[in-house]
Amino acid sequence: MEKTKSELDSITCRDIRFPMAILVVFLHIPKFPVLESLIDHSSIEGGLYIYTIIRNIVGWLGSIAVPIFFVISGYYFYNQSWNLKTYLSKLKKRFYTLFIPYILWIIIAILFLAIFIVCGIILHGRSWSIIIDFFADNFTVSSFYDSKKVETDVNLNWLGDMRPTYFPWLQPMWFVRDLMMMVIISPILHFVIYHFKWWTLSIMALSYISGIEIPLCGFSSVAIFFFSLGAFLRIHILYITDFFFNKNLRYFTFIISFILLPILLYYGNTSLSYYLQPIFTICMSITMFNLITDMEIVSIRCDCNNHKKKILRFILSCFKKFSNATFFIYASHAVWGLWASGTIIQKVFPAYVLNDNSYALPFIYILYAIMTVFICYITFLLLKRIPFIYNILTGGR
Repeated sequence: MEKTKSELDSITCRDIRFPMAILVVFLHIPKFPVLESLIDHSSIEGGLYIYTIIRNIVGWLGSIAVPIFFVISGYYFYNQSWNLKTYLSKLKKRFYTLFIPYILWIIIAILFLAIFIVCGIILHGRSWSIIIDFFADNFTVSSFYDSKKVETDVNLNWLGDMRPTYFPWLQPMWFVRDLMMMVIISPILHFVIYHFKWWTLSIMALSYISGIEIPLCGFSSVAIFFFSLGAFLRIHILYITDFFFNKNLRYFTFIISFILLPILLYYGNTSLSYYLQPIFTICMSITMFNLITDMEIVSIRCDCNNHKKKILRFILSCFKKFSNATFFIYASHAVWGLWASGTIIQKVFPAYVLNDNSYALPFIYILYAIMTVFICYITFLLLKRIPFIYNILTGGR
């Protein structure tokens, strides 16, 4: 049965979310000994060589996850009619679906660590001033906005200035923070996108690629550009799958993505890679949308007796089934998911298996991510049995 363009948009945006959440989990797995690039081949041995390649491929691919979330958010934020009443209604809704979960997840993360500190105080007879100092340092206004600043001398913009990144206390929540900022300035974005069309998008793309952006925490160029890209398609009544599926754009972004990936792998954590990453992220994001769209189209038109297409349908059915858990996995993996799976791995595998020459490293790396997603999903299912808590933590998703 053929799908309309709107329906194809809907199922593609639904099914792409879960694999993007998995990529985020892979990004945040604590690093075993690993080289940041493949330039120095002589220093890479055994399992470390395979692990380094896998980790860096997943790392660069993972850079598209949050941008894709921004595109989807921007696309479904705007209605065909836009006025003050619509804006105020959106603000009210986002207060419950974004702001409250954002605050609660950061508080939960702080309290989760505080529990371990209290246990240490009780078991080792330490001073209770430790926990008091912990809350004094970590339970501040800054914890909910910009408590962590990350910058390196290789991550430079086109002017040669360092590009600092600011995170709230629970690092993955920077996406929700920046998304809330986009919601607040959405009338401005609507005005410039509606009236100036491609000029607006071109300037935003240039800002993102060059790294020359507004020096305000919460207004990152990645948020502004990708949210606006989704908004542009919605405001000008263009379908995501139809627009990205354009033959010329599709092949161009695919070719550029797979030209840049080996370069990024080889040069790793260098200025050249940071200069190329925005271009790779744009092209690879479009390529990923097209990949999921291709899978959806093939599964719709396929012969059910075809074994390969049955596998394809099974994969897509998993994406659909787990899509509702995407936000919960995104938020909880950095609170208890990674900790729980890491603890299990350290107990199960001897220390010599985790050394930097072990051929078990690639296997453990993948197992780490699978276990984390599994733990988060089990927690998700358990919390669904308590609707009040579930709805608050997920914003009713």
